[in-house]
Amino acid sequence: MTEEVFDGYLNENYTAKESGWTRAINKLETKGDGMECIIYQRKLPNTKVNLIRSDYKLKGVTVEHYRVLMDDVDKLKADKSIQEFKLIENKPAEGKKVYYMEMKMPLMKNRTALVDVEFINRDEGKTLVMLS
Repeated sequence: MTEEVFDGYLNENYTAKESGWTRAINKLETKGDGMECIIYQRKLPNTKVNLIRSDYKLKGVTVEHYRVLMDDVDKLKADKSIQEFKLIENKPAEGKKVYYMEMKMPLMKNRTALVDVEFINRDEGKTLVMLS
């Protein structure tokens, strides 16, 4: 996806009905758990792929906290649900890392994933964390 196409999707009004985005999950903070999550999805034209946008709010957690967590491979490996976790690509100048992980899932077979994490500094002084 080119940067122009990406910026187009990022800047769309995803809450407007005519945008084609639909709300898939709406988890509001409950009982002081400090987490909100709203997930929207939309079909990419001429493909079978759904584009997913998730907006998370984690009270007391900064982007830098998340960056430190993702850098602590040993701590992530210690999670009992993670069978294997390793850094396979690291491009610090680009703010990008790729991880391989295998996870235990309840009532199903283990799942494997490549997780591409990118920290993008935006003009307005905010940092966008992209996971794909």
